[in-house]
Amino acid sequence: MVLIKKDLDLIRGVVENSLERSFRDPENPLKKDILSFKSEILGEIQKLREDVTIVVGYRDKIENHNKRIKELEKIHPRGRHLSS
Repeated sequence: MVLIKKDLDLIRGVVENSLERSFRDPENPLKKDILSFKSEILGEIQKLREDVTIVVGYRDKIENHNKRIKELEKIHPRGRHLSS
């Protein structure tokens, strides 16, 4: 049996219609899984954005600390004052 384009189009239409009806059903377990996963991902993205906001807010302080530490290390090599 050979399928012709008309047969393939009919099969495609049936499958697409079935999938559409399936995803409109609020009790569809696959739909619930997808929505749950989407919610989890969006929650993680929100947490990452908050973390980035915090880090950006402290960037100047961190850079200032790095500069201060380097200056202290120049005058305190190996954790000690330079001897005169």
